[in-house]
Formats: sequence, C-alpha cells, structure tokens
Amino acid sequence: MNFCFPAPVELSELRRDPLLWEQELDARPELAKALEQALSRRSGESYWRSAHDHLYGLELADLGQGRPSMARVFGYWDRYEPRPPEHEIDADLFAFCVWMAEIAPGMDPADVRTVAERAGVPTGWPQGAILQAPLAGWEGLGDFHATPRHTVIEGLRIVWVEQGTGETVILLHGDAAWGYQHRHLLRLLAPRFNVVVPDLPGFGRSDRPIAANAFTLRSLGRWLRKFVLALGRHKVTLVAQDLAALPAVRVAAQLPGQVARVALLSPLLPGCTDRQFLQWRRAAQRTPPHQALPLLLDRLGLPAQDFIGAAAYRAPFPTADHLRCALRFPTLLPLRQDAPGAAHQQHALEALSERSLPLLLLLGQEQPTAGPGLGSAWATQSVQGGGGNLAEQAPQALASALTSWLSHS
Repeated sequence: MNFCFPAPVELSELRRDPLLWEQELDARPELAKALEQALSRRSGESYWRSAHDHLYGLELADLGQGRPSMARVFGYWDRYEPRPPEHEIDADLFAFCVWMAEIAPGMDPADVRTVAERAGVPTGWPQGAILQAPLAGWEGLGDFHATPRHTVIEGLRIVWVEQGTGETVILLHGDAAWGYQHRHLLRLLAPRFNVVVPDLPGFGRSDRPIAANAFTLRSLGRWLRKFVLALGRHKVTLVAQDLAALPAVRVAAQLPGQVARVALLSPLLPGCTDRQFLQWRRAAQRTPPHQALPLLLDRLGLPAQDFIGAAAYRAPFPTADHLRCALRFPTLLPLRQDAPGAAHQQHALEALSERSLPLLLLLGQEQPTAGPGLGSAWATQSVQGGGGNLAEQAPQALASALTSWLSHS
C-alpha cells in the first residue's frame, strides 16, 4: 500500500466520494487491532495512492472501545469531473481488501481472491470498453516504414517503433496526430540516438478507451509512465509536441531517476491563450465525431499537395468512434487555475524547474510564447521556418536544434 500525506491544497481541489462503510469493525477485534498497528492510529484518516494513481482515504473511528470501531473508505476525484472507470475503482478496492487480509491474523488473502473471483468482481476493462486500431489502411506511409512493436499497459496495447542505438530519445506526438508526425525526426536522429516513437493510447495504431472518463490527463500520464518503465531504459529524454507536453511533464516529475532531459515543442500548457488552439478546442467540443475528420486535418497544417501525409493522418480514424480520444484530448488542457488537472500540472512544472536536469523549450517563429507556468529553468529557442507543428513544418531545423542540445547537455 502506497500510503501518503496529500497536501491540504490537493484535498481542497478534490471531491470526497464514500465507497465502503463498516459500522461494526470491532466485531472483528483482530482486524481492528491490525489496522491500528499498521496505520499507527485508532481514529482519523489515512491516505494512499493506488496503482491507478487515484487517491483514497481510510477513516477510522474509536467509539469508546479502545480500538477502531468503525471504518469508512473514500475516493478522492477531480472536482466537477465524473468518477474514474468503475473497473479501476473495483481493482483498487480489491487490492485494499487483499492488504487487510495480509495484515490481519486469521485472514487469508487467498480467500479474498477466491471470493472476488467467484463474485465476478471486474478488475479489468469490461467488454466493449476498448476499441482497437484498424487493421488496414497503413500502406503507403512514405518513409515511415519502421517495424511496429507493442507493449500492453493495463490491458491497452501501445504500439511503438524504434530505430538507432545510443541514448534513448522518446518522441511524443501531439493532438490530432500519431507517431507518423515524427517520421522525419526519427530518420534524422536515429544515426546518433536510440529513437522510440510511441502512439499514445487513443491514437494511431494503439488501442482506444471508449469511455470519456477513461481518457484523462491522469490516465495519460499513468500510461506513459508505465510505458517508459516497461522500456527498461535509463536516462531517457522526453521530446513532446504541443499537448503531449502535459503527460510528459508529469512523467518527468514522477520519474526523476529515469528521465534525464525534457524538450517541449510548441507546448500547450495551462493558461494557454493560443487563438488557433482555442478555436480547435471549441470545434472539438461542438463538432459531432462523424463530421470532425476535416477539422482534425486542418489542425495539422499540412500542405494542400501532401496527399500521402493526409492519407496517413486519416488512416487511424476509419470510423467516428476512432476519433473520440482525438476530440477529447484538446478539452483536457486546463484553461483556468481551478480547472481539473491544473494544480497537478503546475506542481509537476515546479518540480522540474527545481531540479538540475536540462530543460528545453522549442518554439516556432509564429509562436512567440508558450503560455504561463514555465520558469526560468527552461532554455528557449526559436526554430526557423516552423509554426506550431514543428515536426512537420521544420524537421531539419528541429533535428539540428535537438541534436546540438542533446550533445551538449
């Protein structure tokens, strides 16, 4: 159990949802005593973070018996947002029950697992909750011909490609895109570095969670963190395009021994005032999925004659359902300080700024600022010939800037 001490400001930004309530805990005095010893308290609330990064609280009450007599379990969710997926909550509560059986004399964790199995407690994705990428449509991708691999994270298949040897550089695509966006960088950086290009869950050839409450900043950061750990590489560099900066910053803050550098390409961060992005965000909220594909392609700013690129960016979205995560991604960016996820994002940025790792901000000539929130620890550089989509519009200049920075930092 990952017990923790959440800051009061974090608790103030979450809503408390009662999940379990045991009013006669002292009917099992051995369990009550075990909880008191494990938590070093007989009353009050103890907190832990689950494997899904959700915050939970166990509140004990002493009703005059000299030991915990009542217990309640609460989930703490983002205010104004729906509950996390039920299978995640069920899995977290199941892990909590197994932990109680492990610490209490006379209880067997195997019995808890057997009861959960026979009761059909859902601890994985329910049927129909995941949409797989299309099998066809990936032909004719031009110079993006690296052999795809896949890693399964929490039941989601994350597809990625890899080229080159040396220090690992992970290139993260932005919203409305997939790994194809970094095909030029992959080719230009691979002679000197080990370059890994994943498709984020919900994009490209990776699986897509269908429910809106399954695709959040918290889950994106968690999946990306577990992907980085699954790679087993040390001292990796994260390079993130526009909205991918949100999960990348979180992961870098959570894995100080794993992430050695962070570079953000035209990032979109809390408090963003970029007019083009805000128009795209508004369109993503209002446009039905079956009408949204042309807007998504416009967002990428491809040349009118780039028919191969347009076909490649259409390939992951053969149906309206395949577009749902792409349309939800821009809505996840917190625009106000009290918006869901804003505080976590700011804390992660502050944590990175306080560390000594190299931080680079690359902006296109048409994007003079990245918005508020970045401290002076970030070195800023303008990329000649680039707009917001640097990986597509100025790959040579971008690769040159990244190579120089990677070689001297």
